[in-house]
Amino acid sequence: MVAKLSHSILVVLSVLALGQEINAQTTGDTYVARISDQDKVDSKNTRIAKAIDILKQDRANYHRFKRRDQEDQNDSYLNTLKKRAAATFSMGDATKKAIESGNPLVAVTYQNGSFDVSIVAPASPARKPSLRTGAPQPAVATPTPKQDSDTSTNFLGQYEQVPVENDWHKVTIERDTGGKLLWKNAAGRSWPLELRNRNELWTTKDCPYGEAKLGIKKDAAGKIAGLEFNGGFYRMVAAANSDPKPLEIVFGNNATLSGRIEQLKTYDDAGKAVFSYYLYTDNKIIVKPAIDFDPGDTNQVLDGMEVKTLGGKDADLEQYKGMQVTINGHVSSGTGLNVYGFAMYIDGSKKIKAHHANTIDTVETKIVTPQRGSQIRKDICDAFRVPMKKEVDGQDIVFVIHTLNVMGDWAFINSSLQLANGKEVDWKKAGLIVDPDVDFVENSAIGLLKKNSRGNWSVIAHSFNHTDVVWIDWDKKHGVSKKLFE
Repeated sequence: MVAKLSHSILVVLSVLALGQEINAQTTGDTYVARISDQDKVDSKNTRIAKAIDILKQDRANYHRFKRRDQEDQNDSYLNTLKKRAAATFSMGDATKKAIESGNPLVAVTYQNGSFDVSIVAPASPARKPSLRTGAPQPAVATPTPKQDSDTSTNFLGQYEQVPVENDWHKVTIERDTGGKLLWKNAAGRSWPLELRNRNELWTTKDCPYGEAKLGIKKDAAGKIAGLEFNGGFYRMVAAANSDPKPLEIVFGNNATLSGRIEQLKTYDDAGKAVFSYYLYTDNKIIVKPAIDFDPGDTNQVLDGMEVKTLGGKDADLEQYKGMQVTINGHVSSGTGLNVYGFAMYIDGSKKIKAHHANTIDTVETKIVTPQRGSQIRKDICDAFRVPMKKEVDGQDIVFVIHTLNVMGDWAFINSSLQLANGKEVDWKKAGLIVDPDVDFVENSAIGLLKKNSRGNWSVIAHSFNHTDVVWIDWDKKHGVSKKLFE
């Protein structure tokens, strides 16, 4: 590893001395890049956590957005979205951590179909990303009319839809910086709430589902037990003034935990990639030492632990990745490659109960494509045209539709833009290119729309001129079936 790193540094120094730009298509060629904070957010200002994705965003910033750091060098291979998506990067654990937590200068060398990454010079650490990465930054709430603070306090707390199927179903009702009520889900979306007539809770027009009155359910003592919203029931898990006690489990004993399984990629001491599975528990946990044995790192509040199978067939856990599950297993020592050295060992997948009875996939599974000239096709396009016109500085556009899927009250559109007169959009006028001979535009416009109770379509998410497959996780973020995007 040391020899490899030394070789990379020598190559980089030679390149810097010659002042030349590198073509990474030839085996052994290298380019240099400074990993800065601008490389750690995507085109939608969502924080990027993984080193591989940061490296790809650095190349997107260089080629597509022309956001270049002073030390950045050119390459002629990673200059398109398709090539960046297909590229693979290999690096040691130390390199990965340096990229994710700091702003190092890296050397990227093309070797045998992959890009080898090494550190040329470190830099001061950047803000450490959260372990639960990928969620959009919470939106800033729109100011709302004055509310009765005494009554509204009753609604503050944590809620979960029954059953929990995605991060939109985990909700906190809190106050924004102005003291107004705010609905915020674990997917990173938020919108204001209004208290009307002292005891009626309403969403506003800023809610993606439109303005609506929430149903309020109370227990026998008259306290808030849950809320009915958008066809689902959200039970109150914890009031705002309560501090849920972490679940205590004992090292060496069996335990039952619920949460979401994710796959983590780490590296062993030899630099070999190791894939493991981690259960992010719904509630915080504390591993207590056994009566006669303390493995260390006990009595700490954790957000979950590693999951392993007794038979060593951890690949069996692949089918549960990204799902809400309940696991019964034996608490013992983990691989030590993740945060804290604990793991729950299970006897195959029979000890996992997956909460995948998803009404999204079972109730509305029929996909339809509205015919040309139909009213629903026109309504969807008219709603989608509003944000897309803003992308091109108000030019009169129409859509060349490649995919238009409708499932119940949801719609997905994948299209390209052209002017209403049939001509190409003036990308220079739109501010998307400066030099037509050098710059290019990814003419791809996609949108996710939802129809409200009044029959009006609104845009829930959209993207244009994207450099990555931004809709790949929209099913989980917005609680809609994957079939809609096929």
